[in-house]
Amino acid sequence: MPTIAETLPSPPVVTYNGLLAPARTPGDIIDALSRELMAAERSPEFLERLSRLGAEPLVNTPAEFARIIAADTVLWRDLVRELGIKAE
Repeated sequence: MPTIAETLPSPPVVTYNGLLAPARTPGDIIDALSRELMAAERSPEFLERLSRLGAEPLVNTPAEFARIIAADTVLWRDLVRELGIKAE
């Protein structure tokens, strides 16, 4: 019997959490938030807490995170179109 992956191939599904700010948030505020997140990533307490939650820390720059979101948007938009999925 074929596996689910063999029957219904899918792109890799990765979940992530991120901090987003409203459009037009001043760059100096974005930079300050980014610096604080980078500092938290180096905190043993923060890393331990993430580990207990089963999360793997990966802190990106705001530009890197924007690229990830944009790429995922294209990936899933195209898949939804290909499969003809419609919201009810």
